[in-house]
Amino acid sequence: MPLPEPTTRSPGSIRLVYSRNNDGAQRHTSGVRLLAGVSITDLTAMRAEAQLFGAALRNSLTPALTVLAWRLADPAGVTLYEEAFAPTLAGNRATDSGDLLSESTTHTFVGKASAGTIGQAAGSTRTVVYRGSWRNDTDANPTTPAAFDNGDSVMLSYLNGSTVTGADFYGQKAGYKPNVNVQINAHWQRRYGF
Repeated sequence: MPLPEPTTRSPGSIRLVYSRNNDGAQRHTSGVRLLAGVSITDLTAMRAEAQLFGAALRNSLTPALTVLAWRLADPAGVTLYEEAFAPTLAGNRATDSGDLLSESTTHTFVGKASAGTIGQAAGSTRTVVYRGSWRNDTDANPTTPAAFDNGDSVMLSYLNGSTVTGADFYGQKAGYKPNVNVQINAHWQRRYGF
């Protein structure tokens, strides 16, 4: 039996850049790996996929957060190309009195791929989203079903449905779990506050 592949076949990732109040300070990024065989140099296709990713992401973000730009990165994370969204994409996740402003709360979407053929390795992947708010009723749990939050549900549908993104380390399509991991990011909180 052949040994597992030692390197990735994914050409890189699409990352979205967003910040609070469109000011560009305290920028966050959320990214997804591209599937093996996708051309990272096809800017028209990458721009279209970034728009789809941005449309999904904005549903998980409060109106105080705005998606400013998208970038392409190689497998090592080095930015190859960056372009601003015109117009920018303001978050549209509905909030109510149960929501507290929070720079440090993250929801992480975790996926796992299956090996395509015998001898191929299978890996996991994750997409981390800084949402901009905290809810005691759902975010107090370490995991929460994506179905509890319409924004998370839309994001999960994008991640599982995309034919361009959502790859594991090896470039194979990952299936994302229906639960979202919730965390208060301590490093971010120490630096910028709750």
